[in-house]
Amino acid sequence: MQILEAHSLKLAGRFLVGDQVSIADVLLVPQLYAARRLNLPFDAYPRLLRVEAECLKLEGFAPAHPDRQPDRE
Repeated sequence: MQILEAHSLKLAGRFLVGDQVSIADVLLVPQLYAARRLNLPFDAYPRLLRVEAECLKLEGFAPAHPDRQPDRE
C-alpha cells in the first residue's frame, strides 16, 4: 500500500487515477476492506482512504461491497 499511496501523489484526482473511476478504484476498495479485516494500520494512507470514501459514495460500489455479499464469511 505504501507504493500505491506514493504513486497516487502524482496520479490521483477525485479518484485514484484522475477524476474518473477506473479499474484501480474498483480494485482498491476490496483491498482496503481485506486490510481492515487484518487490522492493518491506515495512518500512512490518507489519500487511499479519501479515494475509497469517494468510491463508496457512488451507486455502483454500495451493492458490490463485501459486507453485502451472501458468501462474505
